[in-house]
This record gives sequence, C-alpha cells and structure tokens, in this order.
Amino acid sequence: MSEWLHQYWWAIFGVVASCIYVAWRMRSDGVEGSFLHRLLLALFPVLNPGSAEFKQLTPRALWLVLVGLVFVALASLLVSVLSSG
Repeated sequence: MSEWLHQYWWAIFGVVASCIYVAWRMRSDGVEGSFLHRLLLALFPVLNPGSAEFKQLTPRALWLVLVGLVFVALASLLVSVLSSG
C-alpha cells in the first residue's frame, strides 16, 4: 500500500487539492441555495448572475462557442472515419 501511495502521490494530491479548491469557492462566493446549485456555480462561475464573467457573456460569445464545438465534433468524426478506413 505504501508503495502505491509513493508511486501515485501526485494523483492523490490533485484530487484532494481540487476538492479543497471547489469547497473554498462554494463557501467564498456567498451564493445561497442547495448544495448542487452552489457546486454548479463554483465549477462554472460564468453561470452566476452576480459575477463579472456573466456580464461579459454575450450572445455572440455563445454563438462562437457553439460553432467551435461543432467544428471540434466534425474534426473528431473526420479523424475517426479516416483512421478506421
């Protein structure tokens, strides 16, 4: 067991540090609501209507993200078709 901990300390540190960071964000944002609502806003602060990121979110930005996701999906499909052929 100690050999496994010695070998994968970085994964354990990453998971623990990520959980601590998300818990800190959930407590420091001051958002009221259920646990899942606070978790969602801690992971995606752009969804919080009181944040500065939300105010920068414009319809043009949403369209650009959507178009980018479509391009990524098409590229992934093209790579999988060409590699299997």
